[in-house]
Amino acid sequence: MGFTTFFDNFLTIAVLLFTWAIVIIAFFILAVQMFVTIIEFKLTSLAGFILVPFSLWNRTSFLAERVLGNVVSSGIKVMVLAVIVGIGSNFFAEFTAALQGQEPDIGQAMSLMLASLAIFGLGIFGPSIASGLVAGAPQLGAGAALGATAGAAGITMLAGGAAIGGASALGGAALAAVRAGTAMGSAASTAYSLGKETAAAPTMTAGVGGIARAAGNAARARASSALGLSEAATQGRTAAWNAFHRTGGGSPASSPGSDDIPAWARAMRGQQTARHHRQVAMHAIQQGDRGGASATPDIQERD
Repeated sequence: MGFTTFFDNFLTIAVLLFTWAIVIIAFFILAVQMFVTIIEFKLTSLAGFILVPFSLWNRTSFLAERVLGNVVSSGIKVMVLAVIVGIGSNFFAEFTAALQGQEPDIGQAMSLMLASLAIFGLGIFGPSIASGLVAGAPQLGAGAALGATAGAAGITMLAGGAAIGGASALGGAALAAVRAGTAMGSAASTAYSLGKETAAAPTMTAGVGGIARAAGNAARARASSALGLSEAATQGRTAAWNAFHRTGGGSPASSPGSDDIPAWARAMRGQQTARHHRQVAMHAIQQGDRGGASATPDIQERD
């Protein structure tokens, strides 16, 4: 593996990285779906146990019917999620075993990415599939596939933007520290050299005195800049000079397009992009978070 091999296989590496992220997110969503379904099933079964005795009388049997329907619907939902988890686990295990330690090509990487997107979509719309099984009607279509793809892209872009922002912040902080240390070192070295050269006797004491004088002048300059006196005096002199030597023609106004984008505009654009990615991911997940159809068995006795 040389340095140029990375660029030769860059497309395959990017596809595999995207697939890795989508697989992790898909199984995480499946785990959350299974956890929420089991918690809901246990809570509704425990609370609905009180309503089961109402089935002994025909006038109140509808209360027990709702409990039995909820138990059946929850069981079907758990079954569908378990089937999705089993399919995903077996597929990826067979795929890795079929490679036999070889590097996957671009076709195999794209197949793995398609499978990861399918598992991601099934993880989001698994409850809708269970609801369709209870209601006896299909629930998914092309919109579900597009929603899952858009959600995966939004989550990946959001995670990539956060990683790039964190890396740039760490790199900027480290670079700022290096620059500050370099500036302090060069300033101390220059002050030490000037102190020795301007003194009567070029000794170490003279160099240290030069550093002390430079530090004192820097402190006074910092205090003056903090008060704003020097800037105010400079602005006053500049304004008086411009007013005295102003000609009849005004200076040409600079076009808005010639200036660079200010920092606050770049920050606002980055925030809007991140907000858009979050909304896409949230809408994709909310599409699968819908109430399902109920199963209402009839337990009334017929004459």
